[in-house]
Amino acid sequence: MEKDSLLIANKILIWAILFLSLSCNNQDNNIVECKLEQNKLKAVLKDVYLFETAFKNSALVSPYDSLSLDESYAFIYHKHQVEKADIESSTECYISKKQFKPLLEELEADIKKEESNFWPNDSTITIKQ
Repeated sequence: MEKDSLLIANKILIWAILFLSLSCNNQDNNIVECKLEQNKLKAVLKDVYLFETAFKNSALVSPYDSLSLDESYAFIYHKHQVEKADIESSTECYISKKQFKPLLEELEADIKKEESNFWPNDSTITIKQ
């Protein structure tokens, strides 16, 4: 009798674990909250983009040339008061929610808009002789 009740309890436990694991996997990804808000992540990614662009184009000539890439990224993270792990987990979170590509597209549009504001149109340039 005791063996039967133990066997039934084990079966119930197995079914409960199976049910909970299946129900957890079917969660809507939009309910999951990412560590960083999109605007915060976008600001960090923008600074990383600007730094890497300057670094790769050898335009970064300053007393900070001796900094390693890790130290440079740490400076960017410190500026935005975030941790590398938060950026990584938020990136993974937005990828899982299928919101990372739109975030990057928005960032690209913002950068192009800033570039167009920085460089004058050809029609506005006049050369005086």
